[in-house]
Amino acid sequence: MPRFAIMSSILLAMLGMSIRDVPAQTPGGSVAVRMATARDVAIFREFSAPATVVSLNDSHIAGELQSVIEDLPLQVGDPVNKGDVLARLDCRDFQWEVERVDAQSDGLKARLDLAQRQLNRADSLKGSSSMSEQDYDQRRAEVQALSSELRAAKAALKAARNVVSKCVVRAPFDGIVLERVAGLGELPMPGTPLLRLLDYRNLELSAQILAEDVAALPDDGVAQFELGQARLPVRLRRLVPVVNTVSGNQEARFSFTEARPPVGAAGRLIWRDPQPYIPAELVVRRQGKLGVFVNQGGLARFHPLNGAQEGHPAPFDLAADTPIVTDGRYLLEEGMSLH
Repeated sequence: MPRFAIMSSILLAMLGMSIRDVPAQTPGGSVAVRMATARDVAIFREFSAPATVVSLNDSHIAGELQSVIEDLPLQVGDPVNKGDVLARLDCRDFQWEVERVDAQSDGLKARLDLAQRQLNRADSLKGSSSMSEQDYDQRRAEVQALSSELRAAKAALKAARNVVSKCVVRAPFDGIVLERVAGLGELPMPGTPLLRLLDYRNLELSAQILAEDVAALPDDGVAQFELGQARLPVRLRRLVPVVNTVSGNQEARFSFTEARPPVGAAGRLIWRDPQPYIPAELVVRRQGKLGVFVNQGGLARFHPLNGAQEGHPAPFDLAADTPIVTDGRYLLEEGMSLH
């Protein structure tokens, strides 16, 4: 190989080019180049964060009464529908209270009927010598007092029946029994958990995202949950506006748009930065600035890229159909003809 060719090869190697990259120059400063649109050369950064499937309802179901457990019909793993019986408590004492208050109400109603009839007769005698004003007022007061007592007894009867209804503990949502906390014959205090019930239908994805990566979340909130070999589509529901001081993470909650994996499944949240980047190898330096050459009416125009760093992909704001010079860029100068 001639000495000149050898020296040229060395020089081009130092510039990061090969003989194949050298554009053929023609008279008049015209350079043969290859081009591609900004859409075709754009690359997008991909981010990931640890994520776990969580249930919106993971509840310890408790009784509201202090009473002996008579029945726990469900076992761990059994599915339940909203309203299904989870437990039955001994309700005899509370049922007897209903009967007592009910009987009291009947007695008050009978006394009130009698007092009302006496008041009606007193109305017909009012003003005569056989009915004094004091006797009349006394009978009217008796009717009012019995009416009040009867209303109170009816309210007490409703309350007693409401207590009886709590002797049967029902599922507040569709779910699955994860744990039997109590056992038959126990006497739990009000609020003591009886079973643990998990809602396996209303699920979300909880992701722990580095605070510095939050800004790269897509505007439309679309991302993917990578679980094994599968990628499930999810959409951002809420970014919790609190940064964990220990991990530096922010929690983001995503809704599943299609398939729902099992509760507790752990994987990674994957999303793509919506900001397009120019590959590092297409970026050149001119007059101390980094940028790319574009074809503008057949002429080379240098387009600086703000924020570009040597050897790194650079963000750009060019239109998607802008022709960018991909081959022959190293020998270009502003205003050269392209062909």
